[in-house]
Amino acid sequence: MLGIGVVGLGGIARSHLTALRILEKEGVARCVAAADLIEEVRDRQKQEWDIPKVYAHHSELLADREVDAVAIILGHHLHAKLTIDALDAGKPV
Repeated sequence: MLGIGVVGLGGIARSHLTALRILEKEGVARCVAAADLIEEVRDRQKQEWDIPKVYAHHSELLADREVDAVAIILGHHLHAKLTIDALDAGKPV
């Protein structure tokens, strides 16, 4: 099963995490880690979605060996830098 790391846990993350739950039930992919700068958001989403690991910074998530690919769920203006960081870390986006 593909291990997905989610970067950004606000707004639209609910839709992505719902999709990952469905994919997990189908044996395709699951959320193994997430990153968000805001501690309260990390803690709340970790509990609500049963996310195994949460990180304060995306660089920590990118170093996680269980993360096979990354979903960047942030404002569009942040996609380029984080995509480059993920690809440099060998993680498909």
